[in-house]
Amino acid sequence: MTVRRRPIYASDLRSLGGEIHVVSVRDHDGEQCFRINHISRGQDLVWLSERIRDEDRAIAGAEILAEYLGAAVRK
Repeated sequence: MTVRRRPIYASDLRSLGGEIHVVSVRDHDGEQCFRINHISRGQDLVWLSERIRDEDRAIAGAEILAEYLGAAVRK
C-alpha cells in the first residue's frame, strides 16, 4: 500500500510564521560572518543559512524571508 502525501504549496510556506534572527558567527579563518536563523511558529522547523559576509545583506535576506514566510524579524 502506497501512502500519498499531500503536496506542499507556496501558501503552506507562507503560513509557517515564527521568528527570524540574524546571528553573528565566525568562519574557519576567524572572520566575522552572519547567518539567518528561522524558527517556525510551532518550533518544529529550524533553518540556518550559509555564512553571509555582509551584515546588510544578511538583514535584507532576513526581511525578505520573513515577508515570504509570514514571520517576524527579531533583533
